[in-house]
Amino acid sequence: MIMPEATAQFTLLNTRPSHQADALTQSIQAMQGVVLCCPTLKVVGLAPPLLAKAVQSLPKGMDKIIFISANAVEGFVSNQLEERLVEQSEDKEGNASTSPIFYAIGRATQQVGERQGIPLKRLSNSQFDSESFLAHKEMHSIAHQAILIVKGRGGRSHLQETLLTRGAEVHCLDVYERVATEFCQQAWQEFMISHRPMLLITSMDSFERLIEGAAGVHKDFSTLNNQAWLFIETTLVFSARIQKEMQRRGWIGSIQVVEEQSNQGIGHAIHTHLTLNQQAVDHGK
Repeated sequence: MIMPEATAQFTLLNTRPSHQADALTQSIQAMQGVVLCCPTLKVVGLAPPLLAKAVQSLPKGMDKIIFISANAVEGFVSNQLEERLVEQSEDKEGNASTSPIFYAIGRATQQVGERQGIPLKRLSNSQFDSESFLAHKEMHSIAHQAILIVKGRGGRSHLQETLLTRGAEVHCLDVYERVATEFCQQAWQEFMISHRPMLLITSMDSFERLIEGAAGVHKDFSTLNNQAWLFIETTLVFSARIQKEMQRRGWIGSIQVVEEQSNQGIGHAIHTHLTLNQQAVDHGK
């Protein structure tokens, strides 16, 4: 149930895909906030025959398998790709030639792996991005190792490129793709007149789709340095990389990087923002 606007402390526009929105909505409502769902992308699994062909083309015996996201784990499991890889890695006597170590970039990815029976190792306790993952010592001594990255189609290539420069043999397996959704015009209109509007951005792809949709509502939103964007009190982003890229493109509003890329991290960032603002108000009295 959406909280009446009159009792809300703030309003969050959640741009994450719909299937990832429920837990965050409950968390925000517990903070006396209102959530407006505005998914800019949706996750679509790739066709099983295409995935089977992709797995068959992989070399035998992976040393490490890295899952980029929870969607990557779900796509991997639902298509029984682990079984296919094990079959492919057996030697002539039927014994597995290798026992790969499975990794998760983030906490949510690790938790999905646990539910699906895949023990995933996480190398960071807070920042769940490629940079933090690559900074760990386990990702430095990887020369001549065979590494598989399970991910969505497209996206950043930083992880793959860095592992290659460190001497690894890197392969990628795309199990899903993110496609643009129809823009949430009603939610956006409500957001523009809401109490203390805050925006959540978890990827540059999502941000770009939001810009396109908002520009379709009014041309003022087609440029990032337009005063029209300043109705947003603050924007929460999942990494300093996203923050820097938004600012490079001309974003003039407030941006906060969440300390932990999770629902708890989002809630903590909002709480910190509200607390600091209240302290500034009290100090000015």
